[in-house]
Amino acid sequence: MVPDGGTTVVGGALLDSEREEQDRTPGLSRVPLLGNLFKRKGVFRDSSEILFFITPRIFRPDFEGNQTSSKRGNGTNSTTILQPVPLGNPSSNSDTSPVVPLNRTPLVPVVPVVQSQTNPGNLPKF
Repeated sequence: MVPDGGTTVVGGALLDSEREEQDRTPGLSRVPLLGNLFKRKGVFRDSSEILFFITPRIFRPDFEGNQTSSKRGNGTNSTTILQPVPLGNPSSNSDTSPVVPLNRTPLVPVVPVVQSQTNPGNLPKF
């Protein structure tokens, strides 16, 4: 069993290949005892692997999130839930306590902009 937001390996494939090559000088490589000086053998092995991962996300339409109201053509209001289920323990998603917004202070202090009024007569002339 994989928890909500957890990742697991579903499957994979492994490809092994092997090839043998021989380079030789025509004629001289066939001479007994000295022929090995004029030829070269090589064995090449290659291995490739691919894995398939899955990360399940549980979506619950009954989760109470941000609600937005929309007007239908017949004049009735309907409510739509547009917030996804948060990750973590699924039993915590059924918590009915109200969500309290955090009071966050800005990282950079906000400095009010002061506008100065200038008279056109005080501007320098070029």
